[in-house]
Amino acid sequence: MLVFLQHNVAHLGIVTGLCLAEAATTYLPLFLSRFLLLTAVAASIATALAEILGGALAVSMLTGMPVIPAALFFSTRSDVTEIAQAQIMLEPMLGKGAALLFAVALLFAGVASTTTAGMAGGTICAGIFGEVYNIKDYHSWHGVALTYVLAVVVICFMTDPFKGLVYSQIVLSVQLPLTVFTQIYLTSSPKVMGVYANTKLQRTGLSLIALIVTILNIFLLIDVLS
Repeated sequence: MLVFLQHNVAHLGIVTGLCLAEAATTYLPLFLSRFLLLTAVAASIATALAEILGGALAVSMLTGMPVIPAALFFSTRSDVTEIAQAQIMLEPMLGKGAALLFAVALLFAGVASTTTAGMAGGTICAGIFGEVYNIKDYHSWHGVALTYVLAVVVICFMTDPFKGLVYSQIVLSVQLPLTVFTQIYLTSSPKVMGVYANTKLQRTGLSLIALIVTILNIFLLIDVLS
C-alpha cells in the first residue's frame, strides 16, 4: 500500500518541482504548514532515535553483550521482546554465523536509516523556509544537526533501549496519518497539480489506503499503551 503513497508523492515532486515540505509551505495556511512540518521534524527525530538505538544494539551484540541462553527462551516459550533475544534465538536454528550476520545487518541498517532520517530532518527544515535541501545551506544542515542531536539527547535519558524503540514508533504512528492526508490533499488539488491532479478514482483509492494506515496505527497505539 505504501508503494502507492510513495508513487503519489513522487508525482507531486515531478509535477511541481517541490518536495512535500516545500509544497506544504507554499500552498497551505502558515499555521497549518508549520504545525504539520514541526510534527514531521519530530518524526524524523524519532526515526533517528530508533535507528541509532538499533545500531548501538548491533554493536553490543558484536562486542559480546551478555545474553540469556537461547534454550531458556525455547523452554519457556517466551515472546521476543528485545532485539538481543532475536539474535540469540537464531543461533540454535542457523548457527552462530547467522546470529553474527543478524547483528552486522542490523548495524548497517541502522547506519543507512539514520542517514536517511537526518536528510529528512534537513529537507523538512529547508522546506519550512521554502528552500530546496542543500547540506551547505544554513537551514538544511541545522535541520540535520537538530535531528541527530535531539535524538542522542533523548537516548541519554533512556533506561530501556527496547522501550525507546517502542516509543519512537508511537511518535511515528501518530504523525504518519497527518503526512499522508496532507499529501493526498495537495496531489488532489488542481491549484497545486493543475491537470495532473489526482482523478476521483485515484483520490478515493489513496484515501482508502490512508484510512487503513490510520486504523492500523490506532490499533498499534492501543496495543502499546494498554
